[in-house]
Amino acid sequence: MKILLISVVCAFALAACSSNDTEEALSYAENMVVSDNYFGAQKTCEELIKGKAIETFTVNELCRLSIIYMKLSEKGNEDENIATATQCYRTAITANADSAASYFVNIPIEDVQYIATLQSLVSSIDNPQEITEHEEPDDIIGITNITDHDHEK
Repeated sequence: MKILLISVVCAFALAACSSNDTEEALSYAENMVVSDNYFGAQKTCEELIKGKAIETFTVNELCRLSIIYMKLSEKGNEDENIATATQCYRTAITANADSAASYFVNIPIEDVQYIATLQSLVSSIDNPQEITEHEEPDDIIGITNITDHDHEK
């Protein structure tokens, strides 16, 4: 019954895709996270993302989504939620880095960890470290590999 009620509320909250409806749905998802209703928050966010192209969200909406998805990643679907959070974060930064930075500067202290993680992920994706193959060390000056057989002589 509870799941049915959540589904009905989500359906009404997401009936239209206007910015006002998106803001309401984001507020609803944020409240669901605070209430430890991660299922409802996950459903709401999934419906939002399915409902319109990610590039059509405002920078503010993308920033909010990135934080919600990072919080959701702690409770399930870790890889998928982090990937979506990263996509929202990168899209917000690409659309307007100043607006995104302004939003993130004003977030509650308890949410800073999520932005730090996203910044680190994006930095790693954009600037991958070169991994070199393991090389065998050179012989020490004038000494070759000695086997037990060599000692017996």
